[in-house]
Amino acid sequence: MVTLRFITASVLLFLLLNPAVALAETTCSDAVPMRTRREMISIVEFGGVGDGITLNTWAFRKAIYRIQHGRRRGGTLLYVPPGVWLTGCFNLTSHMTLYLARDAVIKATEDTLNWPLVDPLPSYGRGRERPGGRYASFIQGYELHDVIITGENGTIDGQGGCGGTCGAKELSLSQGQPS
Repeated sequence: MVTLRFITASVLLFLLLNPAVALAETTCSDAVPMRTRREMISIVEFGGVGDGITLNTWAFRKAIYRIQHGRRRGGTLLYVPPGVWLTGCFNLTSHMTLYLARDAVIKATEDTLNWPLVDPLPSYGRGRERPGGRYASFIQGYELHDVIITGENGTIDGQGGCGGTCGAKELSLSQGQPS
């Protein structure tokens, strides 16, 4: 009986202390993530402040630049701790995980100065229906692979985004009105 308790305690201790098992968290859909990253960096290391007031666009861009140019084998996890992280748009890169902790909110700024105009899409929207470019997407990427957005039920809040109404007053445009 003592031997069985010792074996049970040993197995439980092994499971609790083994980092491979500790990293195998389940997600909200009860799926176990397939890939873990060898390196983890925090947005705080790049000057990020999660107070809901400070603009963190450069912190996100610097962190992702580091991931893109560091080329760590196995990729890098960008950790966003609890807080409200106000930011303009930023691009993801290949071989990265964007990980939002519980109570972490990445929140889009509503200030149009932080939303660059980019080339219009050929099929619809501003540039075809209206003059000029279109506002960049909040979180974007082009020709990427091995990208994961996950976490402990954090939130990405685009605040309705700039698609359609962002800058309408500045450009004297009325949404849904014929020109």
